[in-house]
Amino acid sequence: MYPIAITTYNRYKYLTDTLSSLESTIENTNNVFLFDDCSNKKEHIDLLVKLESKYKVFRNAENMGTVLNTVKAIEYMYNNFDTEYMIITQDDVLYSKIWFTRGIELLKNINIDNKNIAYLCLFNKDKKCEEKYYIMECGHPGLITWIINRKFWKEYRKKHDLTDYMTDNIKQNEKSQVYKIKNIVDYKLSLRIYKMGWFVAKVGRSLVQHVGDISSLHNTDMSIHRSPNFVGG
Repeated sequence: MYPIAITTYNRYKYLTDTLSSLESTIENTNNVFLFDDCSNKKEHIDLLVKLESKYKVFRNAENMGTVLNTVKAIEYMYNNFDTEYMIITQDDVLYSKIWFTRGIELLKNINIDNKNIAYLCLFNKDKKCEEKYYIMECGHPGLITWIINRKFWKEYRKKHDLTDYMTDNIKQNEKSQVYKIKNIVDYKLSLRIYKMGWFVAKVGRSLVQHVGDISSLHNTDMSIHRSPNFVGG
């Protein structure tokens, strides 16, 4: 099983359901790691303390932000596991019963097609297609859960410093005058991947889902409804 990193920050209600969902789909949690970005809610901190008996938990001394905390998690995994792929996910995710095996299967099939795939995104928010996956040349790679290629990550990190996510030559008005900074980061990442000769693949139908969304997952494996208990969690 490939190692799984979960980034988290102050969402103890989401995290509880995320871990419960994850545990129902994998054999053990030995290779599951939590990376907390200096949460300050007592309930979340208390939960992390309890989880230390089952998971390896890392807590940042100060808040790094989503991007840098994610980078930290990826680099830890590749520095400590001799594995071709690793999985990065978040603390507000629910998993279909087949997410892991189907994701790995798709990723390997894509590589057989002679495509240099940087990562496979297991969440498809924007469209539903009948294809098992589709390859993006440039655009928004999507978030939530990625299966990342070690070779790509090593090449990417040689070219890009941790401080340059907001500073290259893509102007805010290149796509839209009202583009949000978060989306600018996504767009820059995707464009960099494309320029390096790599591609992003997305599943045709989601294998994971946001905790609070009203949706049905792949082949009705799971249906999740929004609960007021999750709002603001």
